[in-house]
Amino acid sequence: MVSTAFFGEKSFDGGALTSYLADRSVRHRLTKTDEYREKPKGEATTFTLDRYSSEVFQGILPDTGAANFSTAGQHQVTALQRTHRDVTIDTSQVGQAKIRFGSGDPVLSIGTVTVPTPFGPIDFHAVPADTPFLLCLHDMDRLPIQFDNLANVMRQGKLSVPVIRKWGHPWMLLGPPEHPIANCPLTDPELRRLHRRFGHPSVQRLHKVLHEAGHKVEMSAIEHLTMVCHQCQMNGSAPQRFRFTIHDDCAFNHEIFVDVVYLDGNVPVLHIVDLATAFHAGRFLPDMTAKSAWEARRAAWIDTYQGPPDWIVADAGRNFVASEFRQEAEAMACGLKIIPVEAHHSIGKVERYHAMLRRAYNVIRRDCPEMTKESILQSALKAINDTAGPDGVVPTLLVFGAYPRLTHDSPPSPDIVQRAAAVRKASEAIKKLHATRKVNDALAARTGPDTSALKVAEIGSLVRVWREKGGWSGPCRLLAVDGENCTVDANGARVFRSTVVKPYHLDPDDAITVPDDRGDATTTEAPVGNRADTMQDAIIVANPAPSLPASSSPRRLRGRPRKTPSNGAALIQETDVVVIFMSTKEEADRALAVELRSKGIITAPGAPFEESTKKEVKALIDRGVFVFITFDPERHKGVRIFKSRIVNEVKDKTADTPYEKSRLVIQGYADDGKTFILTQSPTIQRASQRLILALAPSLLLREGFRLWLRDITQAYTQSQSKLNRTILARLPSHIRNEYPAGTIMEVVKPLYGIAEAGTHWWATYNRHHKENLEMASSTYDPCLLLPSEDNADFGMVGMQTDDTIGLSDSSFDAREGDELAQASFSAKPKTYLSVDDKLLFNGGIVAMASSESTVITQRQKGQGTKLQLIDAKSPTAKQDYVQQRARGAYIASICQPEACFDLSTAAQQQDPTDEDIKNLNRRIEWQMKSLDRGLTFVPLDLSSAKLFVFVDGSFANNRDMTSQLGFIIILGNEEPINGHDDAFTLTGNVVHYSSTKSKRVTRSVLASEIYGMVAGVDMAYAISSTLTMITKKLNLPPIPTIAWTDSYSLYECLVKLGTPQEKRLMIDIMALRQSYERRELYEVRWIHGDDNLADAFTKATPNQALENFITTSSAQIRMEGWVARA
Repeated sequence: MVSTAFFGEKSFDGGALTSYLADRSVRHRLTKTDEYREKPKGEATTFTLDRYSSEVFQGILPDTGAANFSTAGQHQVTALQRTHRDVTIDTSQVGQAKIRFGSGDPVLSIGTVTVPTPFGPIDFHAVPADTPFLLCLHDMDRLPIQFDNLANVMRQGKLSVPVIRKWGHPWMLLGPPEHPIANCPLTDPELRRLHRRFGHPSVQRLHKVLHEAGHKVEMSAIEHLTMVCHQCQMNGSAPQRFRFTIHDDCAFNHEIFVDVVYLDGNVPVLHIVDLATAFHAGRFLPDMTAKSAWEARRAAWIDTYQGPPDWIVADAGRNFVASEFRQEAEAMACGLKIIPVEAHHSIGKVERYHAMLRRAYNVIRRDCPEMTKESILQSALKAINDTAGPDGVVPTLLVFGAYPRLTHDSPPSPDIVQRAAAVRKASEAIKKLHATRKVNDALAARTGPDTSALKVAEIGSLVRVWREKGGWSGPCRLLAVDGENCTVDANGARVFRSTVVKPYHLDPDDAITVPDDRGDATTTEAPVGNRADTMQDAIIVANPAPSLPASSSPRRLRGRPRKTPSNGAALIQETDVVVIFMSTKEEADRALAVELRSKGIITAPGAPFEESTKKEVKALIDRGVFVFITFDPERHKGVRIFKSRIVNEVKDKTADTPYEKSRLVIQGYADDGKTFILTQSPTIQRASQRLILALAPSLLLREGFRLWLRDITQAYTQSQSKLNRTILARLPSHIRNEYPAGTIMEVVKPLYGIAEAGTHWWATYNRHHKENLEMASSTYDPCLLLPSEDNADFGMVGMQTDDTIGLSDSSFDAREGDELAQASFSAKPKTYLSVDDKLLFNGGIVAMASSESTVITQRQKGQGTKLQLIDAKSPTAKQDYVQQRARGAYIASICQPEACFDLSTAAQQQDPTDEDIKNLNRRIEWQMKSLDRGLTFVPLDLSSAKLFVFVDGSFANNRDMTSQLGFIIILGNEEPINGHDDAFTLTGNVVHYSSTKSKRVTRSVLASEIYGMVAGVDMAYAISSTLTMITKKLNLPPIPTIAWTDSYSLYECLVKLGTPQEKRLMIDIMALRQSYERRELYEVRWIHGDDNLADAFTKATPNQALENFITTSSAQIRMEGWVARA
């Protein structure tokens, strides 16, 4: 019995209220009306885009219809003032012009705006209207300006200014104003040429020569030139270093220095020196691993003397910075200090004693050759520790409180009290000596290096680094600054002392290539070594007021033309040379396009991919994916400007009508902004795709069911959500000459190449299916969508980015097309599977075998033609091994399960041997001969179908003694052979398969079998739960899951409640038993080993069961044991 109570300030009938809310809920469910939504007062009759807002200056529109006055909307004037701050509205001429737009009322001007243009200043009358800048016919005649609509340029004599087409109108863009530059008696090219030809002299010497020659050159000009000179920076003198520091008073074992010294040529020795006492210890190292270094340090110091020290100081060797060494140190409460690269003076004590140890070792080895090297090393360390240092202080005395006994006349060993007093006196003496030396060194030393410039340098700026062998190197990226330690990207993140790192000053006239933190090359404005004298002489004169420069021939710079200018002037300047880099695939597609054009198959106008490029850019502009803006150095300061490119491809190469396709892609590599956003979007799993194909032959026999493919064009750009960050990009080199200088793109919506673009599109398309088509995600794959309980139609949809494969009835098919059109998604016509029409989906070709049946086949799309055998003697054999292994594995994941084991074991070899290459070649050769081999899906009786999962595990058969696990899941029917219950014929379709190395430690054959069973049953259960949703929608009985194994021990553990000796396996066994008792796992059967289809996923020489099943879609299974369940 349920008790219901209602509480409130006023009394009311709770039951009536509940009934009222239920009625309103049903009414809303049926009618979809909202009575509380505010209704508009009138119907909308006009819809306009806010193009001419105060945010973005669109440009100047030549308007020959405006005869007398050039006008500008008030909002566009505000937008222009954002980039040209000197532009103001002159209110003294208010009302001078009366403008009439169309048949409306005349509008009085609110003032005039003088705009500096390449043709000279032009006065525009500002009006309170949402209109762009309109250049009238009177001003065009006055200046005189010609507009060529065929060449898209505006001319004034020899001066030509390009215009762009936007929204069907021509626009002339304005670049940002240039600032005046100080005048110089010598031209900049002449001063640079003198600096180079005099051999890069010092500032004082060059200034003296020029002064004596009568050239009044400012010292600051030469200093700036020397500062940004690449050769002067890379060949400068060695940096200074910090020569002294003050340490706190410390005793023995407070801080030790650890380093590796090589004796006997190349035998490594771990050398340990105590900071306070200079006491030595050492051990030979069997190898240079972190484990060996720690064990040697522990044996030589921790287990021999006082115990673990407070601090361990070491250089940046790989064995000392390894995580294993750090963990061992932390376990013993030892702090670890790693000295930066090229800072050997910071561990100078142990570095200086290397020579002493090597000298003592060589003397003892020469005098006593019969001694072992360990004994010689110990004797050398003993000799050093017993040798008197400054003022007679001996390290042994500082540590043990007594002098070593050398002869019979030596005094006897003192007692504990005497030892303590001796240690105290010796320590006081050594402290006094250290303090005196530090004071004297500090007084005699010169001023130390100035590292203040590095402390204020921005992260990511360019620096140069001093290396002992090669001198100055760089430029490199500065990644982090921690006190006097600087992390620099020098072939990976390296920590250097600030004394060997200096800022690298950029020369804005040249460009260099700097590797970024991901190894990709990025272009930066800086010098690149010696260049030929190819600069054009030009005297720079300061302008009295900022104005746009008239178009002139571009200034020639040293070396190759810059590809990516980084400032406003560079963006405005145009170059006549366009360099386009194409991948091998693009080159092949371009050659194919030329060939198809010569045969008349492709008939698009213009050059190859010219028409497709125009369509791509126009479509993106129409969708509002990006807008063209003018580069503003102030507004865009600190914002990264990405590169962009046009990717050309010939689509449907294997079809009868191939066509050219172009795609604008943002080159978003090394994108630091993607760190804090979601960038990974899901794609359909292979198991989900095969599940659709496994059900298709049976459902296609029903009336109205079709298997179809939907291809969304420009999927990412149709995302309904906008980007959450600012993305700026340069124009692709293919179309850069069609737009004014200084034009860049501001990407507003997701575009290909942007990290989060896939996530935006998946969210849009997934929400479309769930809300508009009333679908729900499957139990294991968010990209496999099934009809919800409220949906009266049936349809299965698999999403793969912009491609969608579907299996549905006719009503769902029609509804999908209607909802797609209503959502305004642009897509190609839907392709239906037939004998003549194949479906290309997710790397495979889905085809119908014949018109008389619904048998479906799946083959690889063409990747097999790229397979090649590997030459073991080739210098690129290792790279070829990885490349061909990946290609073969991709094909195996699509439709060739027989190759999974060989390719899985090949992926485990990091350094392949000749035998590994031979084994992989054997499998690659089989795939090259079996390009047409794939999966076949046959019709099934779904009312009696079962989900079969074959499992197997091989114990320690991999090279690293790990186990290989494999399973295959099949949806099929079983039929007894000759009426016998112990043998039957299995006919079915492959849904999923796997061959992987066990990540868990297996100590027995039973353990590997159990792990294989767990992996297979876990995936089978996920697929079975999805099948339950499908069969319920189709009014079919549930499909049971049956597990098959050829391991008698595993079979007994599950059905006879056996207990293994390895108790940790009981967790997995209990989970399997629970599924068996709940009938989630309906049966467990023990079959003959020669009939186990999963055997091919765990062994190099398996049985032939899997190969025969893939060929015929059937297999004969002999059962050794089973349990009949009621």
